[in-house]
Amino acid sequence: MEDGLPRVLTNSVFIGRVIEQEENQVREAAEKEARKVTRMTQKTELDAWIIAKAVRTEANLVLVAGWKVEVAGWEQKRAQMKNNGKTHGWGKVPSRPKMVPAVIKPGIRASTENDGDDDSSSTGDKNEEE
Repeated sequence: MEDGLPRVLTNSVFIGRVIEQEENQVREAAEKEARKVTRMTQKTELDAWIIAKAVRTEANLVLVAGWKVEVAGWEQKRAQMKNNGKTHGWGKVPSRPKMVPAVIKPGIRASTENDGDDDSSSTGDKNEEE
């Protein structure tokens, strides 16, 4: 046998390798199942994010449409006052409304949380202070 193992199947080295291989198979099966569960969870989170993003976009469009109506009314008032010979008094342009903030995409949130857990930079600072 060219793998360096003994030919006798009762040898302790061979038995140890068989046990190690079986443990690896069980561990790999568990990891595969965990990845499958994670993938399903991420899919449901992504679907919820897509819905939230669509709702946010629609709300922002409504806000902007209302603002544009206000601006149009302001411009009309300004034009009327200019026609009457007044140089000011029509007030400021209505300010743009605050938009609904963006919802963080699920995959991005997970990567930023992992970046924050890195303590290597803080330990380097402690060594420099001493």
